[in-house]
Parts: sequence; C-alpha cells; structure tokens
Amino acid sequence: MRGPTWALGVAGTACLLLLAPLAGASNSSPYADAAADGPAAAPDLTAVEVSNDDAANITFRISIPNRADLADTDLVGLLVDADGRTGTGCARGVFGAEYALDVLAGRYAFGRCVRGRWDF
Repeated sequence: MRGPTWALGVAGTACLLLLAPLAGASNSSPYADAAADGPAAAPDLTAVEVSNDDAANITFRISIPNRADLADTDLVGLLVDADGRTGTGCARGVFGAEYALDVLAGRYAFGRCVRGRWDF
C-alpha cells in the first residue's frame, strides 16, 4: 500500500467516511474509497481497515496516500454508524452515526451522539 497508514487504537481517525456497523464484528473488515474523489488539497482517504481483538480493542488503519503527515489545517473526520440504522444517532436520515472521531492539528476528539447532539 502506498503512502502512510495511520493506526489508531480503540478510537481511530478532510473527508467524511461512513463505516458500517461494528457491533458483532470480529477480526477485520476493509472499506475502500475511490482515490482523488475530493478536493485536491484535502487528505485523500483511500482505504480503512477496521479490526478488533479479544480484549475488545477496535483499531482503525486509515490510508492517506497523498500525505506523509497531516498538516495543521488538515481535518479528518470518521463517523461510525454502530447500529446500521440511519434513523438513529446524529445526522438522522443521512448518516445515523453514533460515534465520531475528528483529527485536526495533531489533536483528537472522540464524540458520541447523545439525544441527537454530539458530545465531545
């Protein structure tokens, strides 16, 4: 795989990537995203591998081939639709994400949807 692969344990990481439900998942699941499908100046996420282990740790390995490192202005957002229903979570009817991870300027913010609003 070209470019950097970002390994982020337990909670992983300016594209929006919607992942399928993680509940009941085991081992790993790959998700592909087309290259160069966003603005040229943005980080280009091309693949995500989600895995878990027997200790219930979830790992996101995210491929961003057009970056060696994220710049201070690069925002990467990861939304997790944990129950697979767009009618629940935040952004109902569109994403239905229950969890979010944002990475900006080397900082991470993990949030969860509480009664239709993000709590970071």
